[in-house]
Amino acid sequence: MRTEQLEYVAAIARLGSFRSAAEQLHISQPALSETVRKLERELGVDLLDRHRSGARVSDEGRELLPHISNVPDAVDVLRRAADDNHHTTRSSPCAGAWPTTTCRDLHRMFVERAPALQLASTSE
Repeated sequence: MRTEQLEYVAAIARLGSFRSAAEQLHISQPALSETVRKLERELGVDLLDRHRSGARVSDEGRELLPHISNVPDAVDVLRRAADDNHHTTRSSPCAGAWPTTTCRDLHRMFVERAPALQLASTSE
């Protein structure tokens, strides 16, 4: 189980459709659907009821949704606590020479999904 799988289910539950969630998460709809299916198989539970008009959280999924939603938040809290309390240093990945709009989109996505992440822009 990966935290991104849980984030995906939470996004679908919040937005009510795979299409809207895929757009917000910046992934393809088939990739989103397959990732959620893998999680459902792993848990042995259908988390979502899929319909032509969208997706709704199933009864079983409704019971698990509070736990699903808490995991990404708990991971963020853990990372912040580790950074604050232990002054951990992390590597600084370099994106390379990407078009400016792509960098802006990536920056927005990172800020939305990982507010504790610090990004720096350099031109060499």
